[in-house]
Amino acid sequence: MPASLRANASPARSWLVGPVLLAWLIPTVAAQSWATIGAPQPIGSFGTVNQLLGRDLVGLVGFDEQQGRTMLPAGASWVSLPAAIPTRQLATMFTSRDRVHLFGGLDNSLGPVDELWRFDRTTLDWTLIPHSSGPSPRLGAVAASIGSGQQTIVFGGTDATGVRNDTWILLDLGLLLWAQQVTPPGLVARTGMALASGPGGSAVLFGGQASTLLGDTWIFRGNTWTQHQGSGPPAAAEGRMLFDPQRNLTVLLHPNGETWEWNDFHWRRVPASGGPLLWNRPALSHDPAPNAGLRAHVVDVAGLTTWAYSPSLASFVLTEDSTCVADGQAGIRLAPHQNSLPYLGQTFQLRTTGVVPSSLCLGALELSTANRIPWGCECIIGLTGNGTLLQFVPGTTVVRDWALPIAPNPLLLGVPIDVQTFLIDANQPCLIMTSQIGMLTPGN
Repeated sequence: MPASLRANASPARSWLVGPVLLAWLIPTVAAQSWATIGAPQPIGSFGTVNQLLGRDLVGLVGFDEQQGRTMLPAGASWVSLPAAIPTRQLATMFTSRDRVHLFGGLDNSLGPVDELWRFDRTTLDWTLIPHSSGPSPRLGAVAASIGSGQQTIVFGGTDATGVRNDTWILLDLGLLLWAQQVTPPGLVARTGMALASGPGGSAVLFGGQASTLLGDTWIFRGNTWTQHQGSGPPAAAEGRMLFDPQRNLTVLLHPNGETWEWNDFHWRRVPASGGPLLWNRPALSHDPAPNAGLRAHVVDVAGLTTWAYSPSLASFVLTEDSTCVADGQAGIRLAPHQNSLPYLGQTFQLRTTGVVPSSLCLGALELSTANRIPWGCECIIGLTGNGTLLQFVPGTTVVRDWALPIAPNPLLLGVPIDVQTFLIDANQPCLIMTSQIGMLTPGN
């Protein structure tokens, strides 16, 4: 591996027993935390329940539906501008094709409406947009962008017949076209649910209130809902979720004050320090600056208070592609499976593709080092013999899944680890065929 990629690497001091990481004497790295930014701002909320806050290509756009005013950031503060949208309650905001939209709500004069408005940066005001027949006039629906950003999923809400559990897709191709999707029976009608974009072009729905508080998680991918069967956050209504595009995770702020993350594979509770004891309907936004995390905007007695979330340093990056193959064979590839990030106390899921079915597949793990040993037909093997662990990856298919359980040991926080798969196949001229090398950095 090039020395430039190993400038911060250090030699191993102790390493692995089985697949579980042991202690290594290094300084600890700050884990994720919450902290307030600046002083509270004396300005209205982002809608009736403080969730009408979106982002276009320029920046944040909020709407105070009770005052009928648009809220835009101005340095460390906010400005409030008159809006063409009549005052209403419980409208739904989403971003489609990098433009902020507002749908529905309870109009103070008309009752529930199905109007669709788009924010115009030229006029700094809203324009009523024609669209095809879609959801009935309603309030309290939730929405999230999916796929390439040209589609938005809209779920539920309350119309003249009561609380709904219908699912709609809004396709934005210049014209706005609605298409209803099938909702499975288990996804019952509810209020106060949270919906956000998820990894891999999906959408994630959590919780809400039906006859009781709900704690179920549903994933919408393609045109199908699937219920997550694993454990997750406690049942709750009025939680808030937002997709973090930099880390490819969906973050949930639970009303009980907890922070949770969904990585398309499982939920994990984040041991984030410094936040409030309870989350009271925060409006969420992401900071586009590198590694900047999220922002939670909470309306309290002091005004609009902004909390900043500093995320974990957990990461997995490909650092070298040294695939060596026999003639006619494609190279094998290594990647995290279902966005499983290397957090302490959890299992890092790996997937190797392009495996020759007749070959043995092994995983190699060791602390990062600048040394690489050439082997076979000038392949580079990520093995130095310095505390290396080899793990057999069973299977006879072209796809092999394997896992690295990472011990909940704070001494491992921020320690870079090299991960590599390679094949051993007596039927190939090159007996050892290596794949890409990745470096994972455990976080808390």
